[in-house]
Amino acid sequence: DAEEYSLHLRHDNNNNNNRGKKKHSWKGVKNQCDTKSKDEWAKRVGWYVATIEGEKHALSLLSTALRAYDASVVRKKGVATKESDLNLPEDWELLFMDEKPKSKKASKKKEIVK
Repeated sequence: DAEEYSLHLRHDNNNNNNRGKKKHSWKGVKNQCDTKSKDEWAKRVGWYVATIEGEKHALSLLSTALRAYDASVVRKKGVATKESDLNLPEDWELLFMDEKPKSKKASKKKEIVK
């Protein structure tokens, strides 16, 4: 049931193809690369850093970093968490379910006053 999100970075030495394009960003998670590394993966793809309660946590998978950040937000805000606070609100659908079932008009009765 593990789901993976992948980030495909296009390496372009002169950056001509990337001018004017908006870089994707996530809430509380950043992609980090080591341009001086001899390791091509670390140099071009890198890893993900999730900021949780003020501390930075380096994680190898984007999905893990996004879920770790989202879980920290839900722990902190509880039921006050908004879908817009999270990267993957679909993972928390039970949190956003309407607690009260919608009543049907037919079931509403008017009170008769004498």
